[in-house]
Amino acid sequence: MYRVGNARWLRGARLAVAVAAILAVGGCQKSDRPSYPAINPLASADFSVPSKLARQPTGSVAVSGTPTNLRAPQLYFGADGSPSLGSGAGAPITPVGDGAQINFDNADIRDFLKAVLSDTLRVSYAVDPKVQGTATVSSSAPLSRQALLATVETVLRMNGAAMVADGASYRIVPAGEAAGGRVMVQLGSDPTPLPAGYGVSVIPLRFVQAATVVPLVSPVANSNMVRSDPNRNLVVVSGPSSDRAAIAEMIAAFDVDAMRGVSAGLFPLRRSDPASMIQELRSVFKLGTDGTPMQGGIDFIPVRRLNAVMVVARQAVRLRQAEAWINRLDQGDKQGVQLYVYRVENGTAENLAAIMGQFMGRGRGGATSGGDSSPVAPSMQIQTASTSGASSIPSRADGGGMEASGVMSAGEKLGLLSDDLNSMVGPGTSGGAAGRGPDPFDGAQIVANKERNSLMVMATPEAWRKIEAAIRLMDTPRYQVLIEATIAEVTLTDQLRYGVHFWLESGNFSGVFTQNNSFGVNPAVPGFNFIISSGNFRVILDALASITNVRVVSSPSLAVLDNQTAQLKVGDQVPVVTRQQQATENPDAPIVNNVEYRDTGVILQVTPRINPDGQVDLDIRQEVSNVVEGAPDAINPTIAQREVGTSVSVASGQTVILGGLISDRQSVGKSGVPVLRDIPLVGNLFSGVNNTDQRTELVILITPKVIRNAVDAKAIAEEFRGRMQLFGAPPPKK
Repeated sequence: MYRVGNARWLRGARLAVAVAAILAVGGCQKSDRPSYPAINPLASADFSVPSKLARQPTGSVAVSGTPTNLRAPQLYFGADGSPSLGSGAGAPITPVGDGAQINFDNADIRDFLKAVLSDTLRVSYAVDPKVQGTATVSSSAPLSRQALLATVETVLRMNGAAMVADGASYRIVPAGEAAGGRVMVQLGSDPTPLPAGYGVSVIPLRFVQAATVVPLVSPVANSNMVRSDPNRNLVVVSGPSSDRAAIAEMIAAFDVDAMRGVSAGLFPLRRSDPASMIQELRSVFKLGTDGTPMQGGIDFIPVRRLNAVMVVARQAVRLRQAEAWINRLDQGDKQGVQLYVYRVENGTAENLAAIMGQFMGRGRGGATSGGDSSPVAPSMQIQTASTSGASSIPSRADGGGMEASGVMSAGEKLGLLSDDLNSMVGPGTSGGAAGRGPDPFDGAQIVANKERNSLMVMATPEAWRKIEAAIRLMDTPRYQVLIEATIAEVTLTDQLRYGVHFWLESGNFSGVFTQNNSFGVNPAVPGFNFIISSGNFRVILDALASITNVRVVSSPSLAVLDNQTAQLKVGDQVPVVTRQQQATENPDAPIVNNVEYRDTGVILQVTPRINPDGQVDLDIRQEVSNVVEGAPDAINPTIAQREVGTSVSVASGQTVILGGLISDRQSVGKSGVPVLRDIPLVGNLFSGVNNTDQRTELVILITPKVIRNAVDAKAIAEEFRGRMQLFGAPPPKK
């Protein structure tokens, strides 16, 4: 018994010595791994049966702030203080370094917000009761504070909610109510990172237009999220911070300087014109014909004023290549005569050819070519090519489709452009051919093709450049004037016994019209002239119609080119015998009458001239004539005529009133009992004679409106359409 006890004691002593030796050796070894605090998860574990609430993955936060490679399961306490066992997929939130990993599987949105915002980020928040939903989100790496807030915004957006910053706290509200509350506004160009929460970013643009950028970013943004302010060139983006930051980065990618890193060069041409040179260069560089800018990294722009080609390229080597090809293609005989064709756009080719001929012949001796009455230079030949009986081509002007007639005369255009042409070709010298200096046009020939409305010029390249520059100065769009006229005949009653002029001056119309003295109205015949400042001439007509009979003879509207005459005729042509002939040798010879037709009715002629200050000078000639009863034995009818002519200067849209032409008509009529009034001697007992005296005055109202471009033409058309709608739709047919 003793030996057995001793043996046991010896074995225990040996075991203790071995354990001590192992511990001593282990303590002497140095480890490179950091030491971690010992964690005994079983020491604080509660092995009681967890409640139903504890089984739900509500999420919690670990207190450890250093990385850990522990493989043992850990316990994380939820917000309600009850222990909760982590699932096999990992804990909802695991702090790792300065960040945290999250792992939620179908968690309630409120539990998710509490775990992230309150427990992890330590921020205050308030949740709207209408916000409901779940959160399923997992991260494979630690997330920073900003990344956690962005994740919260993403989860809220998926559940139809938004997070709005309210000072140091946040409000969780439905997405539809986020924009209506107080939101944070930040300038998009501010380098400070966008704070978390729903807000508005105002992004100013520097190089592109806001209307161009918004359609590019709208497909990646939610509806009603991106708006533009064209006046200030701003883009306004509303939404969560993550979405606003993404859209701001996309906008920054488009808002770049298009000329940054772009090389440009201007290459003058000596023997070619820019249009033909560019066409050949596009073929050399294999560029398309659709006109896409910077296609292939290079683009060509014609500069006709300098007879040069501008080259824009993204790489300097492409610019050098273009320069080399321009030098190769700009070849030919500098003094050789070539054929050039110019298509006239805003006039007639025949007129432009005549103008050039007049300029060349001024001060150079003068000559005529081909029977043309226009003076031309001895070296300039003006011809007209025609293949049909057409006499002219109507001029085209920029007026939105408004029709007009006539073109500016050659002398008028020559006077307007003489200074430009003199500076281009130099003044001429007087005298004959021996006294003239060198001809700058080198014997150029010009042919006007009326059917094609184009000019064909045979000239050297140097002469063609001068001729083309002069033609382009004249071939420019011309303004038009819309003439709205109303011709009314007013019967003069007792209230109007002194005429319309006296009635207007005595009435309450001082705020409607002004006298003509300050507006430069110069009547060519006696009468009165008023200018309506408000342009509402219907006030005058309505006032006259309330006291007498007003008959509108005509109310035309027509457009005419600047400095051209518009003519309107409404009436009949009356035959008038102008001469009678009879042979004297034979008394029975028939009498031969020469008959001409005379226009009667309403004839209006208006010639407008537009001044640089916007005033319109009008030369007006108005005639109203009609056939009246004359002598019974008269060969020709008697024509009663009233005519007014004046020169008026008014602003566009103002109305000028012309009047004062009063006519007296006396008529004698006989009435009585039929049959009895024709009995001799006693017929007067059954009949009577009526003498009628009628006085009328002709009043003309004219309103000019300048049409400078298609916008003005559209506005006038809309105004006219609105007047037509006042009449209403016709009643349906039964």
